Amino acid sequence: MDKNVAFLLRAVSDKPEYRAVADYLMARRATPPVEERYLGENTNGKYEYNTFFGNDLPRQGKVTLNSRNGPSESVGTLIHELTHGAQRQLVQQYYDTKDRAGPQYKQGYEKLMLKDKTKEVAALLNPEFVKNAEAYRKSGNELQAFGMGNSSVESRGTYPVPPHIDATMATEFQILLDLAMRDQSTKPPKGR
Repeated sequence: MDKNVAFLLRAVSDKPEYRAVADYLMARRATPPVEERYLGENTNGKYEYNTFFGNDLPRQGKVTLNSRNGPSESVGTLIHELTHGAQRQLVQQYYDTKDRAGPQYKQGYEKLMLKDKTKEVAALLNPEFVKNAEAYRKSGNELQAFGMGNSSVESRGTYPVPPHIDATMATEFQILLDLAMRDQSTKPPKGR
């Protein structure tokens, strides 16, 4: 592991947003490896995963952080990208256990993840933001990931939002992670 990544993982370990995501990914045995390399001027990080067209990456995907990031950017970006990994696991957990899922997780997932409910909540908080924001920034997955990443650092991030949106999205996502962890604890872990 790169020494910058090892330092970052130690630095971020006390952030509650990181702990929630990391604990869930560990419970699912789906923590992606993290690496650092130059990604260009406009990309702070990325989460990649295998598709139907290739199996080149680890099963749990991979997080890459831009080596040009400063420490504060890296903390928020790492949590943001790991949130994407957790989102994939939440989907998989829901569909793998849809008929067996505990009622709390199933209802929480359906209320917070299906049919872009996250975007609806953001629109209730600030209709102008949802109307005018770039499509990328106002998608449900990105609202959650930016909320988790931006709530963990002082800066407002690359795509700033009106007050309360990031905090609300992070809180909702952590509630869903808690429900998923409770549901996960009733089932044997998958993978190795």
